[in-house]
Amino acid sequence: MLFTFIAFIILVFLLLGQCHTNSTFSNVYLAEVHYNQTTTALNDTATSLRMGFRGACIITAKETNCSDYGSLQQRWTATPLTQVSLADVAVSWHKSTHYHVVLVGVLVGLVKMGLILYTMVPRLPRHFQVSLVCVGVAAVEVILVGASAIAHHAATSAAIYTAGEASGDQIAITRGGRANGMTWAAVTLASLSVVAMVASCVADLRRQQRDSHETKPSLRDAL
Repeated sequence: MLFTFIAFIILVFLLLGQCHTNSTFSNVYLAEVHYNQTTTALNDTATSLRMGFRGACIITAKETNCSDYGSLQQRWTATPLTQVSLADVAVSWHKSTHYHVVLVGVLVGLVKMGLILYTMVPRLPRHFQVSLVCVGVAAVEVILVGASAIAHHAATSAAIYTAGEASGDQIAITRGGRANGMTWAAVTLASLSVVAMVASCVADLRRQQRDSHETKPSLRDAL
């Protein structure tokens, strides 16, 4: 239950990242896009965009403004035609991360915690069957969260190598270390919870088999 709860909190925190200007959330980002320092004649190198699953924060020397991707391009200040828009780059990156998979993973995590709470209450019916269902739900969560982590990791890696070349070295993209570490920590904890649930089910099955052998009357007793 502890692994499940911690993984759930991490995923929720990642979804909330870049949705508020508070440094607690704005400092947790998956990737950051900024203008290359070699293009100071056209671009403001003090401006950058920190990107999360559901939103991005515009970081300037004076202030921080956060927005969802739907309105990000509208809030971005108009730039010369010779300048690459960081908002366009952020929106393109976001489309390839499939953040909805993480949202589904969080919902599956809620279902899993409900099932775990059911199995923790003694003398409830179909305890073992619910435990097996819980293992299946936990496995689905690992697949969803792992797939999302791989998707945004691959999207960021591809953007890092292609953004500079595609923009004529006007922009650069860096990976957010804290958020990526938290993502893989959530995947690891979710995987450990599956292992713990499987071990618990195996122990319950062996205990049921042992109890059935002890209560089964022998042939001598029957005679």
